[in-house]
Amino acid sequence: MGLTQSYDPQLYPTYHNYNAINVDKVKDIPCDYDGFMGVPITFLSQFNPNQFELYGILCGTQYSDIQPTREYENAFQVNADGVSKRKFNLNINPLLYVSDKPTGTHYTADGVDGYLVSKYARVQIKRKL
Repeated sequence: MGLTQSYDPQLYPTYHNYNAINVDKVKDIPCDYDGFMGVPITFLSQFNPNQFELYGILCGTQYSDIQPTREYENAFQVNADGVSKRKFNLNINPLLYVSDKPTGTHYTADGVDGYLVSKYARVQIKRKL
């Protein structure tokens, strides 16, 4: 897989609940980042074991080998229409922290001074050195 993007922390935020950066599209995997990355599951169709190490799926269930780095207390899901409901397991997907209130569905929790946005399931990878 030919990688052309350079790592920029502004473009690749770190998850709030996992030790990895978020990569929204497989074509945007940075060529110069040596840490853990969360990439879309479509990455698996292009996976090259000579180029990347595959660690597993970022999902906070008891069956996952990769566990979240945070637990959230008193978490709520806030829908786009402003209706909120209690969320008992906020660690199902990787979450990004944002300081400005999102327009779509987002989450709040005790100890989080801002908002959390859920990403779809991600595969955790690391570039082979």
